[in-house]
Amino acid sequence: MLCGSSDEADNNHFLQFRQHLVSTNVTVVQVTWQKASGSSTDVRGSTTLVANRWYQYDCLSSGTAYNLLLNGVAETLVGAVNNGNWFADISGRDNFAVGRRH
Repeated sequence: MLCGSSDEADNNHFLQFRQHLVSTNVTVVQVTWQKASGSSTDVRGSTTLVANRWYQYDCLSSGTAYNLLLNGVAETLVGAVNNGNWFADISGRDNFAVGRRH
């Protein structure tokens, strides 16, 4: 996980920004927002990340849609519903973590 936030009392309700292994040697950036019920929304970038290379990753939300930028360039988004859910959409959120497993 690159970073994320959750309700620690309910580990099934969170927002995460992470690397996602699509297939062998294909890793992209992904945003996952999951409700306490277990239903989730995943939106992924389309650029394959290269090992041992630094990237600047930005995630923006208008409240209705995500925009992902990799090194300042907008990503083509792939995945489920792009609803733009953000930190305030997580009830009971009580932490923020950088670089740890959720």
